[in-house]
Amino acid sequence: MQLVKNCKSTTLSIRKRVKSMTGYMKKIMMNYDKLKSRLGEIHDSKMRLEQDLKKQALDNREIDKKMNSIKPDLIQLRKIRDQHLVWLNHKGVRQKRLNAWLGIKNEDADETYFINEEDENLPHYDEKTWFVEDINRVQAEDLLYGKPDGAFLIRESSKKGCYACSVVADGEVKHCVIYSTARGYGFAEPYNLYSSLKELVLHYQQTSLVQHNDSLNVRLAYPVHAQMPSLCR
Repeated sequence: MQLVKNCKSTTLSIRKRVKSMTGYMKKIMMNYDKLKSRLGEIHDSKMRLEQDLKKQALDNREIDKKMNSIKPDLIQLRKIRDQHLVWLNHKGVRQKRLNAWLGIKNEDADETYFINEEDENLPHYDEKTWFVEDINRVQAEDLLYGKPDGAFLIRESSKKGCYACSVVADGEVKHCVIYSTARGYGFAEPYNLYSSLKELVLHYQQTSLVQHNDSLNVRLAYPVHAQMPSLCR
């Protein structure tokens, strides 16, 4: 009799435990389903973000292509504008008036087109100061050795029909090809727009070469045969 009572007691205890475990398992499954649902939402959100990023990257590439396609036109238009401004300046039109036409404030010093006496006396206007005939790459490096950043010369390139610019940048002599095309001279398409080497030199006297080569963040500042600042070593 006592054995039967013990069995009943054990059975009831087991049932309670099973019932308790069943409730616990239900909670675990509910939490699992919630976590699974949340994980699915995160995955879907990740996929949407990746698609948005891809679309944005494609849009940016398309914008870059369009900007690059109009760069030659912008450069040519700026050259024409600058030529007209110089002509007007030489004809006596005052700088203040030119700035007013262009919407340039007086403090915008970078956007001035007045050709003063110092600019007109730049050694760059004399090709003999920077064009060196019958010289190779090694000789150019010897000639520019010890010169400050921005010292340069133009020579004939070993590449047939081309010229080369040898320039000091970051204390080293570096070289870049100047192409001669039907459109003009330049370091690369679509920038082969200059009608002469002198025009190219005068442009890059004011503009860095970095747009053509990341290691050439320098202007053509000092013709090799012109007076230049001393460099302490």
